[in-house]
Parts: sequence; structure tokens; C-alpha cells
Amino acid sequence: MISAATEQLITSIVGLLASGVIGFLIAQVKNLTKYQRARLIIDKASVREHIKTAYQKYVIDGKKMSILTYDELLEEYEAYKLLGGNGTGERYMNEIKALKPYLIID
Repeated sequence: MISAATEQLITSIVGLLASGVIGFLIAQVKNLTKYQRARLIIDKASVREHIKTAYQKYVIDGKKMSILTYDELLEEYEAYKLLGGNGTGERYMNEIKALKPYLIID
């Protein structure tokens, strides 16, 4: 049979180990959250840049935009809004939406 002192020692050791494991897991979650936040910022910036490039090409430079490109921009813009994109992308997209896309078959 195990003495009371031994049981107390085992309980203390298990408690310390559990605390350490929980602390480690919390640290991992915080790091994951930082990674996810960084990923979100990068994704938003990437989409915003793509919309800005399309704005330059199709609105400013006046090149013809295919229906496929138009549809892809609309999808990217919806994702941008879901990611919490600000009004910058919206201003560009309002002018892009005013354009008429073309069926380009070359």
C-alpha cells in the first residue's frame, strides 16, 4: 500500500506536469493566433494589390477586360470584404464594376 506522503507527492507531481502542459498549449495557441493574424494581413494586402492592379489596367489604361477576369475580380473582392477589407478596395471595385466586360476569344 502507498503511504499518504507518497500519494501527496504523486498528486503534486501530476499537478505540476498538468500545469506545465496547459501552459505550453496556451503558448502554442497564442503563436498560432499570431500566425493566423499575419496570414490574414498578407491575404488582404495581396487581394487589395490585385484589385489595384486591375483598376490601373482596365480603368486608367482602358484595356478590355474579359468576362472571366471580371468574375474573378468580383470573387476576390467578396473574399476581401469577408477578411475585413477596408474602403480602398471598394472604391476601386466600384469603378471596375462600372466597366462592361468583353467576351474575349483570342
